[in-house]
Amino acid sequence: MSRAIGSPSPGTRAGWCWLQSRFLLIGMAATPEGPGTRVAFTGGVRLPSRAALAPLGVRREGARSVEKLAALL
Repeated sequence: MSRAIGSPSPGTRAGWCWLQSRFLLIGMAATPEGPGTRVAFTGGVRLPSRAALAPLGVRREGARSVEKLAALL
């Protein structure tokens, strides 16, 4: 089961949308900037027994997402 957290929780920044499942955590944000939009995203895999995320595949998927967004323009 996945859930989206729309309102900021303590310790998070306003404007970010966080999606989480049992093993994944993904955050994304967008804000107007000049004639365009600045987009940011991050994420990772939750590791059992650790309070950290492993950013596995974030760079590769991020580059792929940016290419897809650019193709839409």
